[in-house]
Amino acid sequence: MENETVTKVITLDKYCYGLSSSDDSLVVGLIDDEIRIIDLEGNTLKSIQVKSESNLDYLVYCNDRVIYSDYVGNAVYCVDGDQVNRSGNIHRIYQDHKDFVQILMVTLL
Repeated sequence: MENETVTKVITLDKYCYGLSSSDDSLVVGLIDDEIRIIDLEGNTLKSIQVKSESNLDYLVYCNDRVIYSDYVGNAVYCVDGDQVNRSGNIHRIYQDHKDFVQILMVTLL
């Protein structure tokens, strides 16, 4: 960020890990128990309580759904509680510029 200027800082009340965005909203993984959707002013639009064995480092916000990984618990979840996948070790979740979600996993034998 040599030539970049910070124009806004949003402070939250918990440690922030994963970050994703869609339109004018940000989705933040807070420690291992909350996913918070906020506007660009920092106002909470929605708070989702979750249980994860790992910090909420890897999450994506796509089509009004939040998908997050629990890489210690070897699972990927949607915010509505539906399990997307529960086999293998999750290494990373990617979201490209067209909102295509990719999950890099290694299957355990």
